[in-house]
Amino acid sequence: MRYTLLLILLTQAVYTQAAPPQSFSAAKKAASRIYADHQTTFYCGCDYRKVKGKLRTDLASCGYTPRKNANRAGRVEWEHVVPAWWLGHQRQCWQNGGRKNCRKTDPVFRQAEANLHNLVPAIGEVNGDRSNYRFGMIEGERRRYGQCDFEVDFKGRVAEPRPEVRGDIARTYFYMSDTYSIRLSKQQRRLFQAWDRQDPVDSWEQERTRRIAKVTGEEVRVAKPKVLRPEPAAALAESTPYECGAKRYCKEMASCAEARYYLVSCGRTGLDGDKDGVPCEALCR
Repeated sequence: MRYTLLLILLTQAVYTQAAPPQSFSAAKKAASRIYADHQTTFYCGCDYRKVKGKLRTDLASCGYTPRKNANRAGRVEWEHVVPAWWLGHQRQCWQNGGRKNCRKTDPVFRQAEANLHNLVPAIGEVNGDRSNYRFGMIEGERRRYGQCDFEVDFKGRVAEPRPEVRGDIARTYFYMSDTYSIRLSKQQRRLFQAWDRQDPVDSWEQERTRRIAKVTGEEVRVAKPKVLRPEPAAALAESTPYECGAKRYCKEMASCAEARYYLVSCGRTGLDGDKDGVPCEALCR
């Protein structure tokens, strides 16, 4: 009964005057407001505050020692948990000009880049060092950042976050994968499923989800007990030049973007024969 009541209350939390941010710049401003009374960096748990209009890190609050770039370590940056490269590199716009071109020409990429569920405050140096590396487990515990429990294997291009946020990362990847048809390998899925179990959702993650829903006007549902997850973006269908028609086969698709649209928005699951989230793999290589 209590679970059902929570579901009803959340699905009624639709804010008609709100709308998702339309750019990464707008998303960062909205994120700052969402975290206004929870000014703690995601990966290291450092306090931060606004100083002369800029977000500055209190490195002593978490025992952080800069690895190389003290200047960047002193500022807070908004980090994509699922990197922008992962959001865009399979899209045609990226092949024709990278991130800048995707921002100019691809409304779905802009929506994904500005998705507030994928943005967290991070120490600038950690954000830079993580780059677009995948998350994983790194053998050994070589601490490069003082007491901050964040490891980076630059040669292997892997980053290992502290245990307290691994579930948050896993649920973010699952949400972004579901919403934007981002491919996750079987190995990634197994790892994230384990992290999801080991680090259950906490009260701040729930509150953050509610605040984002208030900003964006999303309807929020309970995906499974105690895990809040937003519905796939309804605006996805409205931001593309495609519409659901009679097409059913990969040979009828003119591009990877059209195939993704038919898979996500039209429910043409037959386009994804191996069920890995990527349709028409000859197009979406």
